[in-house]
Amino acid sequence: MGYLIPSMFYVYAYFEPGGKVPFYIGKGVRHRSRVHLSRSHNSAVARKIAALRGNGFEPEVRLLYFGTDEQCKLEEIRLIRLFGRRDLAAGPLLNCTDGGDGTSRGGIPRLEKTDYWVQSRAALR
Repeated sequence: MGYLIPSMFYVYAYFEPGGKVPFYIGKGVRHRSRVHLSRSHNSAVARKIAALRGNGFEPEVRLLYFGTDEQCKLEEIRLIRLFGRRDLAAGPLLNCTDGGDGTSRGGIPRLEKTDYWVQSRAALR
């Protein structure tokens, strides 16, 4: 007999190796925390990862919190506020939003929107 495992949402952070302060905070499910390692919608995060790799290092991805989607949205917002965003001259985080939705204006990020559009078109064929 199989069991259904509910989707487990989490909050993750990217750190320099051995670092104590993250440079990016995100919310995800499944393998979302690893996506920035191969393609990031955030160019500052992509540059940071490339710089680390150029020096022979790999960023550390740490899962910080597990909960429901809503709980994780709130925790992501709390942590971004706690550490502060670099673009607002408030801290070290390379996040471009305050968290909670993945976008600054409540829409779908362009890269994800493009992926969704491509998948939707393929499904219609």
